[in-house]
Amino acid sequence: FFSSPDTVDLGIDPVHWLPMYNNLIAVNGEYVVDVVGKLENFREDMLQILDIAFSQRGSKMQQEVRRIASDILENMAPVHHRTVDMEHQNSYYRQYFTAEDEAGLKKYCAEDARLFSYTY
Repeated sequence: FFSSPDTVDLGIDPVHWLPMYNNLIAVNGEYVVDVVGKLENFREDMLQILDIAFSQRGSKMQQEVRRIASDILENMAPVHHRTVDMEHQNSYYRQYFTAEDEAGLKKYCAEDARLFSYTY
């Protein structure tokens, strides 16, 4: 699967594993969105999105939206994202990957990793 997911028919929409750059970058190479947020930076990225969305409505409205959003985001449970713990490697999802799977995944997601500063 990882070496060529586009050729595997799992009976579901393949959009779930397509590289993200397919949806975020136009044919001319420019981003089609104003912000590319990451789960790891959810709070900061969400505030940036709100600033952009409400920037045309005047600074008072923008400040109020930012204040409300900050309160909500501040009181949210922390967003969890997995980090590698090599001492407990057997509980990590990579234990299920073969060397061929890993090589295929790195190749398939290389452009996303480069554009969005991710490593495998």
